[in-house]
Amino acid sequence: MTGDAYDVFVSYRHLEPDKFWVRKTFVPALEQAGLTICVDYRCFRIGYPLIAEMSRAVEHSRCTVAVLTPAYLEGRFADLENIWAEHLGLVERAMRLIYVDREPC
Repeated sequence: MTGDAYDVFVSYRHLEPDKFWVRKTFVPALEQAGLTICVDYRCFRIGYPLIAEMSRAVEHSRCTVAVLTPAYLEGRFADLENIWAEHLGLVERAMRLIYVDREPC
């Protein structure tokens, strides 16, 4: 691992209602618990390739929390973020991917 700048990287589908819930409920609750959060709309650098930013977010967070909904599972990038977190977990022998079942899938 290259460093833990964040406690949690939040992976979610950027469509409503998922986006609203993540931004207005989930992220504030995690921060209220004292966690440092990496979330795309705050931490991804403008002008950098999206895949590079996703990889950086996973790598520099202690864990990735995937907010599961049917829309999330249909997303193009969910698999990439999850595979990278699972790979790092295997390399480090640590749990790097946590699923939050927001809606039955």
